[in-house]
Amino acid sequence: MAMAGEGVIIDTPPREGKVNFRAARDGLLVVEESRLYMFNLVPGVMCTCRQGFTVLTEGRTLGATRAIPLFLPRADFHKAMSILSEGPLFKVLHLRRPNVGALITGTEVFMGLIEDKFVPIITAKVENFGGRVVKSLIVPDDRRAISAGVKELLDLGVDLLVTTRGCPWTPMT
Repeated sequence: MAMAGEGVIIDTPPREGKVNFRAARDGLLVVEESRLYMFNLVPGVMCTCRQGFTVLTEGRTLGATRAIPLFLPRADFHKAMSILSEGPLFKVLHLRRPNVGALITGTEVFMGLIEDKFVPIITAKVENFGGRVVKSLIVPDDRRAISAGVKELLDLGVDLLVTTRGCPWTPMT
């Protein structure tokens, strides 16, 4: 089907004029939003989907399309197909398994006056996506210390650097 790109499978055969799209793998949903909008402006057709940049698991439904009337005029069909001729509307990309560095800033946390609550949460979230926290650093509110911490983590070759300000309350999970 013209709407389904890489990492997307369709339920076959269509049921009641409707086709469902599913993730063929775990990954990140990418939606061509402007062309989806244009497609939905064509009379007699519709397509709906999950929000773009949503993380999906293999087999999860990501969207559906259908022709609304029993008879779709040829002109409307060709208009819809011309929008789809530019390429698929959906794809599910492989998620990278990043090596992450976490930099927590805050003099109170650095001095041990306040317990850090961020590193365990960041670690859990990163591991949930198959990545790993290579190293976490806690530095005081000092421009040179923060800069040195960023450099140290980047020198380790991290793919993603997460920074946060140390806080005395439990962060939202």
